Amino acid sequence: MNEFNLRVVQNNSISWRNRPQTHSFVRESRAIGRDEDKDKLVQMLIRDTSYEIAVVSIVSMGGMGKTTLAQLVYGDERIKKQFKLRIWVCVSDDFDVPKLAGKIIHTASGENCDHTNIEVLQQRLRKELGQKRYLLVLDDVWNEDFQKWDALRNMLLDGGEGSRILVTTRNEKCSRVMGVQKPYFLSRLSEESSWNLFEQKANFAVGVPKPPKLLEIGQEIVKKCQGLPLAIEVMGCIMHCKSEESEWQAVLENIETWKLQNTQNEIIRELWLSYVDLPTHLKKCFAFCSIFPKGSQS
Repeated sequence: MNEFNLRVVQNNSISWRNRPQTHSFVRESRAIGRDEDKDKLVQMLIRDTSYEIAVVSIVSMGGMGKTTLAQLVYGDERIKKQFKLRIWVCVSDDFDVPKLAGKIIHTASGENCDHTNIEVLQQRLRKELGQKRYLLVLDDVWNEDFQKWDALRNMLLDGGEGSRILVTTRNEKCSRVMGVQKPYFLSRLSEESSWNLFEQKANFAVGVPKPPKLLEIGQEIVKKCQGLPLAIEVMGCIMHCKSEESEWQAVLENIETWKLQNTQNEIIRELWLSYVDLPTHLKKCFAFCSIFPKGSQS
């Protein structure tokens, strides 16, 4: 891999903020180790419905599974019963109030809303929210500007009593800006859950004895991931098509070797290793595509 490819990948492709749009669905059987977190958040959202609109936030570093947890909460039967209207919006780093209002209207009504006129947008939002108790998920929020948040919040006040906004963010300051007093800090997975997730992604067949050496190497790989779900998933996917002990050992050794420190975009070494593990022709495609800015339709 040449210097150009290295620079491109570091500066664009694996940036935490260059993530794709998210959605509200996750198959519960594929989400491991978050049952307790889900139950706690559901209770935070459905208890004491006397408040007009309250904001609940999930805060953690990247790769901890905030979006997955929000998806689990969003699809929970208790939430469906509590809230007449559920809305999912992926925000990312563009906290543009008219665009976000349009996305909320689109999700709530199923109709496109490309207006930029704030008066038109607030009228549409009042129509769609109109005294309905709603749950609005704002996924992947980075905004630290109170004025922007206040402008959006004022457009959401016509919901029914007990409406809630659930926010996922890496930034505790962002959470405070949105008026959250006690963010829900998401912790790392337990050792047992980490191994279960790795087994799922590496596609270890249930009930089939695992070669002792591969089992040993796999457990070492999981330890290196330190309970970080995204890293575990990536490593499990890398190991999915590897069956030789030498291949597994090479991956374990590479985790130690590829320690990228002080990178601007905070690349996790397991994510970097997933790039390194690609065949040469795919690395070239990956590097080429990373030249285009986020959201490019080229």
